[in-house]
Formats: sequence, C-alpha cells, structure tokens
Amino acid sequence: MSYQQPPATGPENLPVQRLYLVEQAPNPNQYPSPEPGVCGATGIPQRIPRGAEFICQAEWSWSPMHGRLQNYHVSLDSHRRRWVFWVSYFDDNFVPWRWQPYETVLTLPRQGIPRSEAAQLMLGHYWKAEFTREEVEQFHWLGATDLLSVGEIMAVANSVWGEGAEDDD
Repeated sequence: MSYQQPPATGPENLPVQRLYLVEQAPNPNQYPSPEPGVCGATGIPQRIPRGAEFICQAEWSWSPMHGRLQNYHVSLDSHRRRWVFWVSYFDDNFVPWRWQPYETVLTLPRQGIPRSEAAQLMLGHYWKAEFTREEVEQFHWLGATDLLSVGEIMAVANSVWGEGAEDDD
C-alpha cells in the first residue's frame, strides 16, 4: 500500500460560492395593505390557476422530523382587478405526499402595482404574519426562484427578520 496525499486545499478546491446583490424591497407604506381572502370567494378562483406565476420556494428545517416547505404564486382574480397571493405547502403527513394549497389567500388591488412589486409586498406581509403568529424565523433555504430574484427575496426577508425589520417595541 502506498500513501496517498490528501487533496490540496485552496480556493480552487472550495465549492462555488454565489454572491447575490440584495435589492431594495418596495416600501409597503406607499401601497394599500394586502387583504385576506378565501378561495372561491367573489372573484377569487377555487384553486391556484394554471397561469399563476411561481414566485419562489422557501424551506425551513429544524430537525429531520420538523420542517416546512412552501411554494408561493401570484395571479390575477377572475375580474383582473386584484393580485392574488397563493401559498401551498408540502404535505407529507398522508400518502400520497402532495402539494396542498391553503384556502386563505392575500389580495392586493392591481391598479398601478406591477406584478413583481405585488409579489414582494404580499410575500413580506405573509412572512410578517407568520413571524408574529407562530414566531417563524427566516427560511433556511430557497429551493427555487422564478418571478423574484434571490436578491429581491432577500430584501423581503431582511424587511421581516433582518436589518430592515421594523421594531415593534
């Protein structure tokens, strides 16, 4: 048996690191607050429409048996007057495992609010409510992104949990 030298350590052997520019989140004070809604209520579809745009997927993992995996989408209501924010979670409590949408949604008037800003506003509003209600900390991973960039999502996260978070004391 011959001795094998361990692999060299150095920057060229480290995993690729990705840097993301953290954008500025839209100021929620210049827009109306998102309103809660219910699937099937006036103008809100019964389920997430096929044309809903995927915002991102966030994951929390507290232990091998305790985690949260959520997808976020945005669409228009059937009258095309409001943005609708959809949340679905990965339900692994029953077989078969599946994505299960929540029956409550958030809505925001469409007038003068671009889709990406509406998505950021409603995502921030949702995460703040989860933080207040369940003390949910910042997600541990972003599994996928689409409508919003990692930088835009991190700006929203910072406004809820980080540097830009409002002190309620």
